[in-house]
Amino acid sequence: MYVPGTILMWLAFFAGIASTITYWLSIKDPERWRSAARQSYVLMTVAIVAGSALLMYLLVTHDYRLHYVWAYSDNMLPLHYLISTFWGGQEGSFMLWIFWGVLLGLPLMRFARSYESRVMVIYNLTLLSLILLLVYVIPQFTPIFEELGGDLPLITKIWSSPSLASMNNSAMPS
Repeated sequence: MYVPGTILMWLAFFAGIASTITYWLSIKDPERWRSAARQSYVLMTVAIVAGSALLMYLLVTHDYRLHYVWAYSDNMLPLHYLISTFWGGQEGSFMLWIFWGVLLGLPLMRFARSYESRVMVIYNLTLLSLILLLVYVIPQFTPIFEELGGDLPLITKIWSSPSLASMNNSAMPS
C-alpha cells in the first residue's frame, strides 16, 4: 500500500464516522456537539482534498509505483489528458465524486440552518459509503508490486516464462 495516500483515506473515513456520530448526537443537544461535528467534517474534507492532490501529483509526475497511475496514464499523454486520467478508472471516479461531495458539504453546513444536523447525518452516510469503497473494497493507493504478488517487476516474469526461454534458445546460433 502507498502509505501517505492510504493514511489520508483512512483519516477521512474515521473523521467522517466521527462527524456522522457527532451530528447525530447534535440532533438532541446542538450546543454541545455541533462544533465537534463541524470540525470532524472539515478534517474529512482536508484529508480528501489532500488525497486527491496527492493522486493528481502522482499522475502528473508519472510515478508508476502506484497501480492506478500505471494503469491509466502514459508518458506520451499531454497535460490535459493526463489530468483527465484522475477519473479514468473506477477508483478515480469515486475519488472525484467524494472530492466534489465534501466540498459541496461545506456550504451545505452553513445554509442548512436548523436542519444542519439531520441533513449532515444523511449526507455523511452517503460520503462514507463511497470512502469505504476506496479504503476497503477497491483501494486506489495500491502499489503495482503488490498487485503482482510482491514479486519482482513484471518484465522478469515475462522473460522467465518457459515459452520465451525456449524461443530465446532456439533463436541463438549453435
